[in-house]
Amino acid sequence: NGNHISLLPLINNSSDIVVTHLLLASLQIWPEEPNNNPAPAGLTVWTGGWNTPIGAKNLTQFWNDKSAIQAKGIEVIGSLLGSYTGLQTANDSSWDYMYGALRDGLRKYKFDGIDLDIEDANPTRNPDSITLDTTIKLIDALRQDFGPDFLITLAPVASCLSPSCSSASCISGFDYKELEKRRGKDIAFYNAQFYNGFGDAESPKCYEGIVKNGFAAEKVIMGVPSSPYSTSCNGWIPWGKLEKTVRALKREFGGKFGGVFGWEYFDSEPGGQTAPWEWA
Repeated sequence: NGNHISLLPLINNSSDIVVTHLLLASLQIWPEEPNNNPAPAGLTVWTGGWNTPIGAKNLTQFWNDKSAIQAKGIEVIGSLLGSYTGLQTANDSSWDYMYGALRDGLRKYKFDGIDLDIEDANPTRNPDSITLDTTIKLIDALRQDFGPDFLITLAPVASCLSPSCSSASCISGFDYKELEKRRGKDIAFYNAQFYNGFGDAESPKCYEGIVKNGFAAEKVIMGVPSSPYSTSCNGWIPWGKLEKTVRALKREFGGKFGGVFGWEYFDSEPGGQTAPWEWA
């Protein structure tokens, strides 16, 4: 609904809360074109159903919270969802504008990294979807501008990393094994989506299949819905069953198990919107 939900309980409410990274979702880049209305040009944040300019006053409290949790060692990553068709079809001047808006926003608001959430980008359905080469171009530009310590992650659905996870196709439109081969040194980890029919965390099977397919366990984060009431994803796994899966993966991979992320913070159970930090 656009109301601010504080992040500060993640660092103030319990020493049992262990959070390593927080993703701000989602960022989008809008080109300078008159048909964008009502979307503003430049870098925006998707808030409560609309695109808000990243410098809008109603985001001030979020930026304050962000700085506070970063000071406690939690790294904050901006998640870019959408805008990829514009980057793919951009000529030199429009690429410079769109990439520049992204770069400048990440720099001004002191993000620790970026998550490339490339969805609905299948060349068989959309000839203007982002290609592997353009994805690499984007990664290279980010690495050049932000240096070796800046985190670059991607958020593929689980079936992109292993066909054993689901019969559903990879919706990114390119081969992640080839991406890992060509730019794996620049990719910190994969926030793999184990939900919406692209994989699940009911058992270790999907995660194990991804590792058998050549991806290092320490680079694969198992993403699960954090609420059974989510309107943006399905595939909630009851706590008892999820715990069994995580414990099994911890036994199998030990300290190399990449970890778990929850989508998304504001309504995470068991606390819901009044205490979403309880999930962590």
